[in-house]
Amino acid sequence: MKQPVKGNLGQILRCAAILSWGELMRNARDGMLQLEYRLGPGGWLQSVKVSASRTPDCWTTVCEYWLQSAISHVKGLSFGKGEKSAKMARHLGFIMMNESKFARGFSAHQDQVITVTCPSAKELKDALGTMNEMVTAYPVIALPVADADDYPYQSAL
Repeated sequence: MKQPVKGNLGQILRCAAILSWGELMRNARDGMLQLEYRLGPGGWLQSVKVSASRTPDCWTTVCEYWLQSAISHVKGLSFGKGEKSAKMARHLGFIMMNESKFARGFSAHQDQVITVTCPSAKELKDALGTMNEMVTAYPVIALPVADADDYPYQSAL
């Protein structure tokens, strides 16, 4: 099995949020994304929840990814009412298919939270490089390598 190329699970989730910012935040330059994730038994990724704050103090669930079904949620990826992001769906699909390859910095049953603000040109370029490196190293599913042209909301690239 290949060793992780770079980064850990939190870093690759952050990259997914940065690369999906335009769709998730509807190209807004203000606001914030929050990713909550948890490892379940055995250290496997149990869930990921992405929330957006497009106006101060108002959070909306954009999407959730659950490894198993329960009364409160379905297995797999689901988007909140009126929410969609093909990029986040693609990135989360890749991460979930390869999540065992990313290092963990914490133990099971601990919630982790990542906050993302509008990415700078450097953050976008770094996230793009990291995601492309991961996709090249772990081509488990068909995921096209991203190109900077896929992210037109960031004119500074």
